[in-house]
Amino acid sequence: MNNRYTDITQTEKMVLHLLAISLVGEKKAPPFPAEELPYVDWEAVRRESLFQTVSLMMLDAVAVYRKHLPAELYDAWIQTSGDMFYQNSQVFSAQMQLVDELKTKGIPYVILKGAAAAARYPRPELRILGDVDFLVERSFLAQAEELMVENGYERMAMEHDCHVVFYKNQVRFEMHFETVGIPYGQPGEMVREYMKGAVSAGGTDTMDGLPFSVPNVFHQGLILLLHMQHHTLGEGLGLRHLCDWLVYVRDTMEEPHWEEHFIPFLKSIGLFTYAAVMTKIGALYLGLSCPSWAQVADDELCRKMIKDILTGGNFGQKDLKRAGSSVLISEHGKNGTRHGAIYHLTHALHRNVLFVYPLVKRVPVLYPFFYVYRVLRHLFLIAQGKRLSLTEMAAPAFERKAVYKQLHIFETEKQ
Repeated sequence: MNNRYTDITQTEKMVLHLLAISLVGEKKAPPFPAEELPYVDWEAVRRESLFQTVSLMMLDAVAVYRKHLPAELYDAWIQTSGDMFYQNSQVFSAQMQLVDELKTKGIPYVILKGAAAAARYPRPELRILGDVDFLVERSFLAQAEELMVENGYERMAMEHDCHVVFYKNQVRFEMHFETVGIPYGQPGEMVREYMKGAVSAGGTDTMDGLPFSVPNVFHQGLILLLHMQHHTLGEGLGLRHLCDWLVYVRDTMEEPHWEEHFIPFLKSIGLFTYAAVMTKIGALYLGLSCPSWAQVADDELCRKMIKDILTGGNFGQKDLKRAGSSVLISEHGKNGTRHGAIYHLTHALHRNVLFVYPLVKRVPVLYPFFYVYRVLRHLFLIAQGKRLSLTEMAAPAFERKAVYKQLHIFETEKQ
């Protein structure tokens, strides 16, 4: 093992090794040191796979090492995987029921992430599904919302920037009118222009032989990157979403749109360095091929970013203090990392008021009262120990931001 594994624990190395087997096969996966194998803490590996939401994906790879696992632990992994597989089937079934309803009403859509990403995996059914995200044109949004209410979907009262949230049978549905992670300013305008017609230009993919609409190759890559950076600069990015990007790159890297359109566009909006680093991580740690355009990524920055992913876990669930520090770093990637901690904190409170009390958009005179109330409420919860203090958030925020600034997210020559 060379210095790319500096600060990466034995448990994390094994997780990366098992994940590599799942993605590229045992022969192509970076090897795990044979001399360390007797000392692997397999329960810690299982916990890490759960934090990263990749335990089901790694099921076949774990079987390679079955003789090294305690029997009861292997049985527990199988049991947990069975539960997850069942939940996956429930989510996918709910998705396809809504797909049928949208088709019946003539409402065009594409699936964002989720099943659209899973379809590119060696075993799509093992990619854990979460929320079901649909993208519809704004002109069809009201019709789509009406359809969902008529079919028993319960709408969340709070307002979001780019989607409406519904629930049914414990499955969360997000009806998007634009994708997540679109930045402010000129880069955001360029993204919206790039994404025009994404629904009508979509194609079809399948899982379990069932077809559904997905973004075309031009749009899917940008959707994945925007979503990833949104969580990187937010609560935290996990291995599951990194793998979504890597299998997309693997499947499309030979297509001419990369050099002709996509890479120049990523450079123009300030996402090229991020894309290159995430892609090269796949080559350094997971055994995937690295396209020539991504080889420029700095190895040390790749090491810092894979450690960042391993430290935080999916949506930051491994360390809630670290996840909470995002309010001092960026507004979920809306403006990169250019502003200071106080700016981000005050703006986070502003957005919280709009989110929790959508009434203020119609009655602006109420805004200052709700804003002051939210500030006082937050201070009260800090005093009770129910919210993180600025002191608790500051250290992880500054540490994370020092790494993220090297990614130059949404930094352009015009700024």
